[in-house]
Amino acid sequence: MKTVFAPQPPLPAPLEAPPPNGLSLKRVAIDTHHENVAHLHRDCAVVRAQGFQALSKVEVHANGSSILATLNVVEDASIVCCHELGVSEDAFAQLKAPDGHAARVSQAEPPASTPALFRKINGERLDLAFARQALERASGYRLGSADELPQVFVEF
Repeated sequence: MKTVFAPQPPLPAPLEAPPPNGLSLKRVAIDTHHENVAHLHRDCAVVRAQGFQALSKVEVHANGSSILATLNVVEDASIVCCHELGVSEDAFAQLKAPDGHAARVSQAEPPASTPALFRKINGERLDLAFARQALERASGYRLGSADELPQVFVEF
């Protein structure tokens, strides 16, 4: 007779003492193809306290820098422990902080352009100010005059 073993539930994350500032940054060697991804353990107090859910947008702060990232909630302590905030290769490079550096994570604020986006969905024609705001947000820098906007945005 063949014995079949049922899969075991994952082991709880080690209860290591958190760093004094809450979470410590951990580089997670996963190529996310230029996508900023943050990883928190399901049993992490921050996940429970903030009500984070997988695939929500979060803001990661470390070393005086901040980035927006998509959140993965993991159960495997070999990826991240309860006191760690794991980030993808690209996110780690943008934060310019060493492994183990103090870090924090918060819910991402919705973009200021959200109301204008809903107006556009409802059929309104949007003005040049919205086009400038959208392009600045996408490009990461401030534009001077309307001459710097591509024609497609001017005709928005």
